[in-house]
Amino acid sequence: MGKDAVASSAAAGLATTPRTAPEEGGAVIIALSAADAERLRTWALEIVDTLLPETRHRDEGDARKYLGIGGLSINKRSGAWFSHSAGKGGYSTVGLMAFVKAWEYAEAIAWARVWLASHAGIGSCDGDSSGDTGEATRASAAQAREILANMVDAAGTPGEVYLRSRRLDPPFPATAFLANARCGEVALVAILTSHERTVGIQLLYIDPDGRALWRRCGAA
Repeated sequence: MGKDAVASSAAAGLATTPRTAPEEGGAVIIALSAADAERLRTWALEIVDTLLPETRHRDEGDARKYLGIGGLSINKRSGAWFSHSAGKGGYSTVGLMAFVKAWEYAEAIAWARVWLASHAGIGSCDGDSSGDTGEATRASAAQAREILANMVDAAGTPGEVYLRSRRLDPPFPATAFLANARCGEVALVAILTSHERTVGIQLLYIDPDGRALWRRCGAA
């Protein structure tokens, strides 16, 4: 399917109502499986080329740098992205799509579903970041800052359910809750500090019932 056809199909898909999980902590958790989110990441370059067909870019080692998009750079191996002017980035291709098109999260998810349905297999980002030129580090730091800005108190959330299942009672120091941490999943945030300064975070992904999934770390 050509780029124009994909764009038209995706636009049609945006008219549909995204599948959502129940509201947790005042935020709607929009469902896209972790496996689909990972497969979507491998298509990061192709997706940006489709969404921004007139945008020029140049390749510098493993970095693809887009011209006139706020210093946007994507690692061609890992799919990690970072915008220098906005100070935003991460590994989420849904987040990348929302950034470059100024879409709401639900719009990006709907477009992503259409893309995945029309593209079997994986894209050109093979996941090997051994030759990363810096996007992964900047993306990780930007993602950590965004998490710190959006997390809320764990009390009354699935995060509290998980902590109580581990026989931990409130108050819960150095912990918080993050809605929409990953497509269809929420997370318990562990805040890492040194000399009274936040130096990193660790996410424990949980489902809406407070059951643990897996962890990911990031530097602040």
